[in-house]
Amino acid sequence: MVIGSLIWFSKEVSLSVAVGAVVALANFWLLEYLIRGMFQRGSRKSYRLLLSFLAKGVLVFGGLALVVKTIALDPVPLLVGLSAVVMGIVWEGLVGLGEKRTEENA
Repeated sequence: MVIGSLIWFSKEVSLSVAVGAVVALANFWLLEYLIRGMFQRGSRKSYRLLLSFLAKGVLVFGGLALVVKTIALDPVPLLVGLSAVVMGIVWEGLVGLGEKRTEENA
């Protein structure tokens, strides 16, 4: 998406898309880390888990607010970048669904 926005739009749009994608990937990584830790350390206290998720939210949204205020990003490309992880997950699901249907019809 970043390369496509650089080709068809401007550097500012590409920067907004890139920042959105980085924030989305960081959020996804933090979520994976917290959930993996929750299942690996089964004795983790529920209040610590809740505090971890709250801290993640503050970090992600606070960081996003800080970046938007300091760099003055374009909000629409930023949202496109933020949706990169979701679009990737949907794409993989649709491709997998198509492959499954092809195998059933064969």
